[in-house]
Amino acid sequence: MIDLSTAAGQAAHYAAVRQRLNGKPNAVPKKPILFPKPRKIRVRDFLFLASTPVRKMPDPHYKAILEQVALKHGVSVIDIQSHRRDKPAYVARQEAAWRMRRETQLTTSQIGHRLGGRDHTTVIHAIRRHEERLRAGVAS
Repeated sequence: MIDLSTAAGQAAHYAAVRQRLNGKPNAVPKKPILFPKPRKIRVRDFLFLASTPVRKMPDPHYKAILEQVALKHGVSVIDIQSHRRDKPAYVARQEAAWRMRRETQLTTSQIGHRLGGRDHTTVIHAIRRHEERLRAGVAS
C-alpha cells in the first residue's frame, strides 16, 4: 500500500492511476501486416465467367406501361406517381400496378416504389380493385 501522507507517495499513486487510465503504450508489431497478393485469373476461368448467363434484371419496360396507361386515362405519368386521390389518377395508378404485376417480373414492393413510394399492401389493393373492375366490365 502506498503512503499518501507524503509527497513522494502521492506522486507514486498518481503515476499508477495515470498508467491504469492511459493503458500501456501500443506495441509496434514485429512483422508488418501484409495484404494478400492479387489472384491471377487464368484464361479458362475468364472464359467460364464470360460464358455463364447474366441474371436478368426485372423488366425495365415499366416506364412504357406508365406512359401507355397515362395516355389511355388522360393523366400524366407524374399524376400516376403522385399522391393525388382524384378518380382518374387512382384508376390509372391501379391499372398501372395491375399491368406491371402481369407484364414484368417486379415484386409488389418494387412496383410500389415505382408508383411514388407506395407500400406493397397498397399495390396488392390496387391490383385487386382493378381486377374487380375488369370482372364487372367497367375497365378494359
